[in-house]
Amino acid sequence: MKFVQKLFLPAILLIVSGSVFAQKGFEFGPVFQGQSTWLLNQADNDAGGELDFKYTWNYGYGVSLGYGFHDRHGIRVGMLISNQGQNYTTDEKFERLPSTSYYTKSQYLQIPVLYRYNGRLDLNNSAFIVEAGPQFGLLQYAKATEVLIDDNYDLAFLLPEYNCTKCYNSMDIQAHVGLGLLARFSKSLHMNAMLNLNYSLQDIETAAGKRTPDRPITRNAVIGLNVGFYLLLGGPDMAIKLPKDRGI
Repeated sequence: MKFVQKLFLPAILLIVSGSVFAQKGFEFGPVFQGQSTWLLNQADNDAGGELDFKYTWNYGYGVSLGYGFHDRHGIRVGMLISNQGQNYTTDEKFERLPSTSYYTKSQYLQIPVLYRYNGRLDLNNSAFIVEAGPQFGLLQYAKATEVLIDDNYDLAFLLPEYNCTKCYNSMDIQAHVGLGLLARFSKSLHMNAMLNLNYSLQDIETAAGKRTPDRPITRNAVIGLNVGFYLLLGGPDMAIKLPKDRGI
């Protein structure tokens, strides 16, 4: 994972430095994302009373950097510390260990590399935004608690929290799609509010994380509401709405 970080982080800094000093329409700023996170696996979904999914709420934060090479087209990259995972519970009718909560928690350094399209800003100071592209998740850690059940289902107990970082691949490549609104406050300051969807394109579990050899693919899924405030360098002037002619 350190090799991957050394590979990507200098590339991002290169993009940033080149944009700041050589190009117009550069934007940068902090972002915060509230998100619903999921670990999707068909075997877990079919497990029955020993494993029921619970809604899992998390958050992420970081910085986002963009460059508009056209009035409506641009690119955006970023770095987001993303807390993810899945909460579980046993069913209240699961006799061996009823209504017992457990979880898997993980943290990724997410690096989106996105194409951005926005509506017209020459007539209005707000516009819709669409973003799409790959997102590279670098795993920082994973930890979990777990309900263990013997082969005869005679005994079940809750395993204390343990480090399970080795159970997951160091990189998670995701598809990212975002839809939202851009609102300008001045020539150099605007806000984005985005609904983001991320979905793993590959199995995130390693062989060490497979409970059985035939365990299906596990994927991360994230639905997030992302809010960012951006400083814009070399942006267009604010749109001025002319008063309507009411006659005499």
